[in-house]
Amino acid sequence: MGGAGDQGHVAVVKAVNADGTFLEEGYNGSLPPEDHTYYTRTVQDGTPTAFLYVPQKG
Repeated sequence: MGGAGDQGHVAVVKAVNADGTFLEEGYNGSLPPEDHTYYTRTVQDGTPTAFLYVPQKG
């Protein structure tokens, strides 16, 4: 479950850790029957296949 893969998945980076990992916060990131649940997990920086950035007011 590192990136979007075949399922498609979006989560939020809740915190960036000093060692380069980050805390991911999401919902519905698992396959049934564990779907529709809230989770957090620590992820290696190279794991996601893509990041989306929230536009800054400017």
